[in-house]
Amino acid sequence: MPGGPEQESEIYSFGPMGVKICFSRPSTFGWTAKNMTKVTLTNQEIYGTPKSSLVPTKLLPFKSSAQFQVPYNTILGVEHVSLGLWKGVWIQYRDENKTKEVSILCDPTNAHHIPKVYDLLQAAKTGIGQQV
Repeated sequence: MPGGPEQESEIYSFGPMGVKICFSRPSTFGWTAKNMTKVTLTNQEIYGTPKSSLVPTKLLPFKSSAQFQVPYNTILGVEHVSLGLWKGVWIQYRDENKTKEVSILCDPTNAHHIPKVYDLLQAAKTGIGQQV
């Protein structure tokens, strides 16, 4: 239906193996969820869902909902980050009246995902990504 809400569709996804999520800028002693998150980019948002190939999903501590969900229109900033051999993107976004952050890091064998994620987020942030 023309003029109606656009249906959400998946553009790109990866993980959980070799993916680490933290809810700040990456740091050596920060809390991370490693090998437990599938990252998905759609035409409207980026989100991480609990998924583990090592542990049944029902045993994960945050099994009932997305670990993070960032609509593109709430993104305030996106940067490349690294922590040792891990490469990633840091996202700052608005959630209600708060500013939040999430970092998505990939180990060296999965680092090829990061440039694609960064490019898609930059495009979405500038409004081009809604049409990707």
